[in-house]
Amino acid sequence: MKKGYQILLHVVVISLCVCSVQCNTEDKDEKITLTLGINFSNNPASPRIGIEIRHNELFFCRERKKEKEWGKYNFYRTKINPKVFLMIKKEVLHAFRDTVWIFGYSNNFPITHQLNYFLNNKKRIIEFNGSMLRENQIEVINKILSLQELKMERMDYHAFPVKLLTEKFPGYPPDNILDNVKYWRNDSIAN
Repeated sequence: MKKGYQILLHVVVISLCVCSVQCNTEDKDEKITLTLGINFSNNPASPRIGIEIRHNELFFCRERKKEKEWGKYNFYRTKINPKVFLMIKKEVLHAFRDTVWIFGYSNNFPITHQLNYFLNNKKRIIEFNGSMLRENQIEVINKILSLQELKMERMDYHAFPVKLLTEKFPGYPPDNILDNVKYWRNDSIAN
């Protein structure tokens, strides 16, 4: 009888060890990625960015805004505390769990943000305009964006979702375009 319990105990311990290894592997594959396109700040001169958070790493890309380098990126990486990832994971799952998203492009609400995540063995891609967010969702997005302030080391390349990072603007407007519009408006009102 004791031998039966010992065998059962060994089977339970081995099962728990296998489950523990699988759970740790799944955590390592989890990630949250946020990309911001050309319309996110209402300023065409603002660089497009991407942030990817993994269990203990953060990847970041920023568009170069020098003339003739639009659409080219600098890439960075850094180590992060796994607690940071777990906190953001919890907040993303809570803030975006019950949101119904309308996909597609509208002139009134162009897609400015893309949030991709693979969490708890579920993959989700959410595209939205920043003005469509609730307050708690804005807070989560801002927490993710604040991670770009961490000290990072440069790297050659990291793959990000490219939809918003490669979208084309119908020709980049000149830096002084708003001055021209104001002048035109003032001129037309004077007549």
